[in-house]
Amino acid sequence: MGSNRRYGDSISRQKDNARAEARALQPSSLPIELVTAAGGPVTPAASPQPVHAYVEVGVTLIRVAGHAIAWNTRCVQVRWAGTNPEPQEAWVWASAVTRTN
Repeated sequence: MGSNRRYGDSISRQKDNARAEARALQPSSLPIELVTAAGGPVTPAASPQPVHAYVEVGVTLIRVAGHAIAWNTRCVQVRWAGTNPEPQEAWVWASAVTRTN
């Protein structure tokens, strides 16, 4: 008996779509080369500072409540609890971040 190619293609397509969706849900981060070129040396936070930040995820901007864990004069590294078990991080422009003290 032969294999049913129609359903095999469907399963393959579903796996490809799931991988594409997972990539689309990853936050976009400024490259570290740009961070240091734009704002100079990075200062790690002695203690994380609570912030709200706008982060690009896929083609959407979302506002996250998180902590600033490092920064320089132009950029901030933000960590927040995402939908994954692991916290998420991204470098964003400082103008996209507001302290929440």
